[in-house]
Amino acid sequence: MITIKEIYNKISYIVQGNNPASLRARLIKGAAGSFLLQILSVLFGLISSILLAKFIGAHGYGIYTYALAWINLLMVIAAFGTNRLITREVAICQQDKQWGKLHGILRWANQLALTSSIIIAFIFAGIAFWLYLISYSEKALALIVVSFLLPFLTLSTLRQAALQGLHYVVVGLIPENLIRPLLLIIFITVSYFILADNYTGTVALANNIAAATIAFLFGSYLLYKKLPHEVISTNPSYDKSLWFKSALPFLLLSGTQAANSQIGILILGSVSDASSVGIYSVALRLASLLAFFLIAANSILAPNIATLYSVGNFSRLQSLTTKSAWAIMLLTLPVAVFLIIFGKHILALFGTEFIAGYELLVILLIGQVFNAAMGSVGLLLTMTRHEKEAMWGIIFAFILNTIFSAILIPWLGALGAAISSIANTFFWNIIFGIFVYKRTGIIPSIIGRIKA
Repeated sequence: MITIKEIYNKISYIVQGNNPASLRARLIKGAAGSFLLQILSVLFGLISSILLAKFIGAHGYGIYTYALAWINLLMVIAAFGTNRLITREVAICQQDKQWGKLHGILRWANQLALTSSIIIAFIFAGIAFWLYLISYSEKALALIVVSFLLPFLTLSTLRQAALQGLHYVVVGLIPENLIRPLLLIIFITVSYFILADNYTGTVALANNIAAATIAFLFGSYLLYKKLPHEVISTNPSYDKSLWFKSALPFLLLSGTQAANSQIGILILGSVSDASSVGIYSVALRLASLLAFFLIAANSILAPNIATLYSVGNFSRLQSLTTKSAWAIMLLTLPVAVFLIIFGKHILALFGTEFIAGYELLVILLIGQVFNAAMGSVGLLLTMTRHEKEAMWGIIFAFILNTIFSAILIPWLGALGAAISSIANTFFWNIIFGIFVYKRTGIIPSIIGRIKA
């Protein structure tokens, strides 16, 4: 008779092989945990979006997402590219046991991010306050409130990046993917029952700030507990000049990517009514469900790509790249088909006014399927020390996206934003794919070779 212990040992062998610390074990365990957390994050995110859409309608939800679009852009600028730099450098420092350097980059990055986020938040809130005095608009008031969110989100990204670099990928995802969205649902529900018809998009932003603050504190505790004791006991050593030079391309890359992803909402919010922004935002959020397979994979792949490239194991890196691209694509396609078939019914959950976004949803889904098929092209560049190529590729795509958005959105409204988004997705994936092959010899996407 097979005992429970024998079953456990068999499962452990399948997951870990002969070495529990092997790349295979880390990938399988990390992927499983990351995938589960991504599912929970998406589920909680959908619940909070549905609640908000029901409570404040398309107009209020449009104001809410417009304000968050600004803060998501400013957060990347405030981080100064140090989050991506931390993931790469921490993974390498841990492998080489450079504890002083690891301590130094964490301290330097946090000091830089904290200072920049406070300065940017103060300037942004001041501009928003000036606009509010002129127009007394709800949009301007929402921008003032959301500025308080910036330091917490910026520092949270650094904690997540550090835990990823230490190969605690799942642990790093818990604060932002589980704690924050769960708390947001609770705060939204409680606030609505207290305020009823007085509940607005601005109050929802205040709920978001409260949830982000608690998630940040929890993430700080997790990083402290997971840091190797050698890091804490070793005096920090600094290479600020090198880190700054390396972070600058990351900043330009991350900032341009953030602007690229938010430009549609920002322009639409500036030239159209808040209801159009709300409807487009819901369609975009549903289409973005497809991206969580890629995001889950990237959080696992990032430190492993950096490690494999640093030791010159290109054969294994190619195999990892192709297999992950196929896995992402096979998981993404069925969800896309489901959303196309039942899209109108799903949109109706947010409110009948959101059904008007079905055409937008279909367009955005096509772009996400292509994005999945291309795999982790951007990550391959940044984790193999080719962030400059990634920077120029995304800058070119951003310029094209801005031109398309500036022309199409004033003319077609939300439809123009969706068309610009899918065109941009095709452009930047192709550009990145070419750069990856030329600089590393790795063939990205599902057409890559799987080497033995």
